[in-house]
Amino acid sequence: MRIVVTASFVLLVATSAGWRDAHATERAVDRVHAEELERHAGTVGALESELLRALTQARAADRFELYWSYDALIGAWVSVDGVQALLDRAAMSTMPAELNVRELLRTYAAFALGELDRADRDLAQRAESLEGEALRVSDAVRRVLADARATLERLLASQ
Repeated sequence: MRIVVTASFVLLVATSAGWRDAHATERAVDRVHAEELERHAGTVGALESELLRALTQARAADRFELYWSYDALIGAWVSVDGVQALLDRAAMSTMPAELNVRELLRTYAAFALGELDRADRDLAQRAESLEGEALRVSDAVRRVLADARATLERLLASQ
């Protein structure tokens, strides 16, 4: 009986140690994604300021396209920001609550990817008729959204 109990205890300790190691690795991956999203957020903030400045200086005829780019950026970024909030929450959660948060994270990240795709598609269609500042800003918005998309794809693959 004692051998069985000791063997079970050793198995339990070995299993839980491995689980902690896997859990710690997952946290490191989460931290990488969170840092990437934070960098993207800084870029989005700078781009938002640039867009607002451009709107105040643009001719009336160009403002509509700049507003379109602004709306695409902010609309899609709200979804990415939601993913970042869920990622932060998952990192602070304990089992089994973490499993629920991670399921929400996967679902919401997939939704955010769809929003990024929609914004990019809309901007790409409109880009054909743009020129000057409006085209430059639209391209900058598309680049930052593509970077965020790549981060979300890596995040989903790691979940």
